[in-house]
Amino acid sequence: MRPFILGAAALLTACASTSTVRPVSGAKFETVCIERNADVYVEDLLPAIEDAFRRNGIATRVFDTSPAPCPYRVTYAASRRWDLKPFMSDARISLYHDRELVGEATYALPSGVFGGGGINPDKWRGASFKIDPILDKMLASLKSPG
Repeated sequence: MRPFILGAAALLTACASTSTVRPVSGAKFETVCIERNADVYVEDLLPAIEDAFRRNGIATRVFDTSPAPCPYRVTYAASRRWDLKPFMSDARISLYHDRELVGEATYALPSGVFGGGGINPDKWRGASFKIDPILDKMLASLKSPG
């Protein structure tokens, strides 16, 4: 019985996602340009990124290539895996002021068992569920008090 409990515990802990956040600090801006990444096949990721910035008081403009007069620029990348159906397995959202990285948020499911993400049913949840918490952390200093 003990090996079963230890094995089940190991499988469940292997199902947890990981995230890292580099919060934005010392910056105040009203608009960001988001560079559309045609190599990302996670359909709901770009709308989730836009919603997260808007929720944090930042307007967004989406471009295939950011225009020159856009000092704050967002890039993103993501991968999908498959386990009965496709799901977003990782994402990286980066915020630049001119060419300097000023904020970044990453999300990743563990690789391995059951297509990655283990038996955790949250792996099939949408991009918003996965990135909202990390983008809110990244942008927390931009929110006005009150």
